[in-house]
Amino acid sequence: MSKPQVAIVILNWNGFQDTQECLKSIDKSDQSNIKLVVYVVDNASADNSVVSISKQFPQHHLLVSHKNLGYSGGNNLGINQAFKDGADWVVLLNNDTIVDKHTFDRLISEADTHKFDLVSPKIYFYPGKEFHRHDYQKNERGKVIWYAGGRNDWANVWAQHIGVDEVDHGQFDLITSTDFASGCCLAIRRQVISRIGNLDTGFTAYFEDNDYCQRAQKQGFKVGYIPSTHLWHKNAGSTGGSGSATQKKLIDQSRLRFALKHAPFRAKLALIKFNLLSNINKH
Repeated sequence: MSKPQVAIVILNWNGFQDTQECLKSIDKSDQSNIKLVVYVVDNASADNSVVSISKQFPQHHLLVSHKNLGYSGGNNLGINQAFKDGADWVVLLNNDTIVDKHTFDRLISEADTHKFDLVSPKIYFYPGKEFHRHDYQKNERGKVIWYAGGRNDWANVWAQHIGVDEVDHGQFDLITSTDFASGCCLAIRRQVISRIGNLDTGFTAYFEDNDYCQRAQKQGFKVGYIPSTHLWHKNAGSTGGSGSATQKKLIDQSRLRFALKHAPFRAKLALIKFNLLSNINKH
């Protein structure tokens, strides 16, 4: 039986340092049961990313966009190429991550075993990049959870990461269905892409992963959380860091779009009123 082809799609935008570290960690991956193919999509970087990536990582595919297509549009370039090249799975991976050598091998194996169609692993904060970095002991860093499954609060239209900020003591080690998998590392089975297509380019950043999972679940696909493998996330590397004004603006815009597509009517109405009042108060 041939190994499944797993395409890793990494979006780069003026972030060569992070992308370089991410690719180096991928290059150490165990490929005992899978065949990895890596696609780096450069989203119209203004730095020297394209030259540097092509020079240092000639073994990987580099796709260059001459305009910034946002998270969804940029990743769609990689998805389309990976799909065309026959990938069995496509994994969207943030460039500000460091993967464990078993991340992809175990993620795909467990997804197949448990019949999931979209999955994410356990995700830790990269050491020193925690929201409350001064609250942890040195030996706890690297074990602080960023994502251990996702939960949607439909009444308030908020997406919550289960376990966020908790030190991992094995309390989230159960493989389980989840409301959404995280676009930080989101593995998508080929059949899902065939059925529902690409990411919605109406989302510039944030909620596009959740939107994709909701669309997939409406078509009968299963979304899962796989804690037997993990990676580390530096968090909001391309939007000015966690809590930045840029990040907040992008979240607010995407949250409204997500609500209009998927939330119950009363929640939609409440969020529309909130946004209208917020815009009036700004002026």
